[in-house]
Amino acid sequence: MDRFQDGHHVRLRSRVRRNYIHAAEDGESVTLSQVRVSMNAAWAVHIYNGDDGPYLLLYSAAYGRYLAATATPARLGHHGLRAELRDYNQSELEAITWRAVGSGFADDVVLLRNVGGLYLRSNGRYVRWNVGVSVDNSVSSMMYYWVVESIPAREDMPALPAPPPIPPWGPLPGAGAADPVRAGARRRALPRGPRERRLAPDLVQGQVRVSPEGRPGVPPRRRRVPPEHRHVRSSGPPREADPARRRPARRRLWRHPRDCRLPGRHPCLQ
Repeated sequence: MDRFQDGHHVRLRSRVRRNYIHAAEDGESVTLSQVRVSMNAAWAVHIYNGDDGPYLLLYSAAYGRYLAATATPARLGHHGLRAELRDYNQSELEAITWRAVGSGFADDVVLLRNVGGLYLRSNGRYVRWNVGVSVDNSVSSMMYYWVVESIPAREDMPALPAPPPIPPWGPLPGAGAADPVRAGARRRALPRGPRERRLAPDLVQGQVRVSPEGRPGVPPRRRRVPPEHRHVRSSGPPREADPARRRPARRRLWRHPRDCRLPGRHPCLQ
């Protein structure tokens, strides 16, 4: 408990996988992540004084919820029960209270034991894509050990990240969708292929959609007329029905390759 000071912020890193306990984007799940400089990896320390001594509460700096042990079975490939983020209330008080136990390796390596006797552990020692955090009732491997990294306090506000650079071709389509006139002008300014020109949206003026035929200086569209069928003849009998224009059939005699009686066989083969 000496590594946890009330009101300070810490990071918890797995001693085996070297990943940090990370509050997931859904605000409920807890996973392992390699991202160190992130609000999701920062945990505020709250000390709760109970009847049998002080307890530890880990408050997520990103979502304002506490790390808790649940009775829900862990996901497939994970051990024990799920570890999630819960709100602070009397019914969930036992689930969010922890106590740090020394590991015997170093001062900054601890075991986190819940009031119910469950230990916080990482997963995925051999199957690396199992990045969930769970709790189990027995310490049977090195996956239960956590390295406590203190986050030093800063007197000034950290600098905000710089805005992303504007591409040379201008903002992307849809960036100013709130203004239909600007959005229409931006769509017209982008280069289009022949099919994209044909399927381009109509010009928008205010809230009224103007068809291409109604624009000034735009000729009306010409409908494409399908070509006539070329295999249909105008009149008269077909070519095959006219006996004067019918060609005589060419007769071909079939002969065996070894037949020497027919002319044309090579003399060496006779």
